[in-house]
Amino acid sequence: MIKQNKGDIMYIPATTVKVEDEENVKYLERLIEALDDCDDVQEVYHNWDEPEEEEEE
Repeated sequence: MIKQNKGDIMYIPATTVKVEDEENVKYLERLIEALDDCDDVQEVYHNWDEPEEEEEE
């Protein structure tokens, strides 16, 4: 018997977009979160190059 693992599809964009304006970053975060929370949406993909979250020490 062959054991099968679950596989996931991951979309990797060919090009990315940098958003540096803080207001636009907040807007995109809210938009992606709202889409993700919607029951009718299964997956959310984007080509936004999200800034790394800096850890506070």
